Amino acid sequence: GVMLAGFTRSFGLPTAVILTSILFTAAHLPELLRYPPATIGIGGLALLAAWLRIKTKSLFPAMAVHAGYNGLLVALLALAPLLQNQ
Repeated sequence: GVMLAGFTRSFGLPTAVILTSILFTAAHLPELLRYPPATIGIGGLALLAAWLRIKTKSLFPAMAVHAGYNGLLVALLALAPLLQNQ
């Protein structure tokens, strides 16, 4: 979100969204190496966070969506063993 503002001033909004989304996705490289299809979810999350940042002019909605995404993944990992025993 912070980089988006700086990149927007330097390169314009469309390029800034692409650059920050690539950087966000690259920051999650360990997860992507373990499970390459996660690129879709993480890339989508990056675009959603950028959209929220632009629309609301605040970092908090983007941070909340990121926290919710992470929370959902943790919940699914916790529930997976229970679902396998069904």
